[in-house]
Order: sequence, then structure tokens, then C-alpha cells
Amino acid sequence: MFISPMMYFIHSLLAGVAGFVTYSLKIRIGFSFGGNIIDYILGYNIGDNVLLIIPVGIIFFFIYYFIFYYLITKMDIETLGREKETNYTEEKSEEEKDLSLNTGNYEYLAKKLLEALGGKDNIDDIYNCVTRIRVTVNQPNLVNEERIKQTGISGIVKPSESHFQIVIGPEVTSVMREMNKLLDE
Repeated sequence: MFISPMMYFIHSLLAGVAGFVTYSLKIRIGFSFGGNIIDYILGYNIGDNVLLIIPVGIIFFFIYYFIFYYLITKMDIETLGREKETNYTEEKSEEEKDLSLNTGNYEYLAKKLLEALGGKDNIDDIYNCVTRIRVTVNQPNLVNEERIKQTGISGIVKPSESHFQIVIGPEVTSVMREMNKLLDE
């Protein structure tokens, strides 16, 4: 939604078409949580035309795949991991050359991220979700996105001028724990 509003809009249209198709084919199945295989198995005996959801799902998989493949590759939409290569202005120090999320040096990573975010005085709000650190800063001009990317993170999403989402992955809780220690000092 934040990376490509156009792709999200197309997804919403396709989801509506999928709903229309399942309604037209009189496919009725209840989902209790997430519409997954467990819901399918539990609702199989109480649904109508339940087997039809499998070919409909396969058809929509291919429709989504080819439409989004075309949009991403032909229109060069920058998704996470497909950003344009950036030449960083500052050289990495010897300590930073081996810095990655695999090293387990979350304290150093948190320190570098905090510096790149403009220091702890620039942080208005910070918390994490399952894979990201979500930060609201007071002065966005103090944030050095190039330095953040040099730390080996997976990507940055910027939903608004002062809000940054630093995509880290499952290690986010370890990084956030160290970040909170630095902010509490």
C-alpha cells in the first residue's frame, strides 16, 4: 500500500472481482481467521461448492502473478530489495564492513541506526511490529537514509515526511531492545 498505491488499487479491484466470481459460483465457506487451510478444512462440511474455491484460487494466483510481474518489471516499480543502487557518500568503517543482521551485534546496529535517525532527541515515537521498527521523528532533515541503508537492513518505507519504517526482519525485537536501552540512557 505504501510502496505502490497503484498496485494496491489494482489488488483491491482484483479482490472485488474474486468476490464477485465466488458469489456468482455460489461458493459459500466460512472463515474464522485469515482464510487459510485450517479454515478450509474446518468449514468444508458446512460450505457450499467448496471445491470450486481451489480452481478459482489457482486462476487468480496466475492473474495476480502476471499483472504484478508486468507492473514491477516493465514499469520498474521499486519494491523492497529492488531499490536503485546508491553510491554512499561516507565510507564504511572497518567495524561496519562486517555489520549485518546475521552478526548478532544488535547493540552496535541500534547505535548506528539511532545516529542515522538524528540522535535520541530527534525521536518523537518509536516502536516495532513483527518485522519493522516504526519511527516518527521531530526533524526529518536530520535523518540520514543512506547511513541507515549501510547498516544492512532490508529496506526503508517512508509513509509520510516524518515517519520511517525500517525493515529489519525477525531480528527486529533484538534490535529494538538495544534501541530502547540507548533511548533510556
